[in-house]
Amino acid sequence: MTNAQISLSDTFWLSIAASLDMIKLATERISMRLCVF
Repeated sequence: MTNAQISLSDTFWLSIAASLDMIKLATERISMRLCVF
């Protein structure tokens, strides 16, 4: 594994974690709006 491959995998997992966080935030907001109604 070269440094380039390691950095690529790091950014790959970071992007996955970021997208998962965004999905979690979106679901929380949606559930909050549903609770309001």
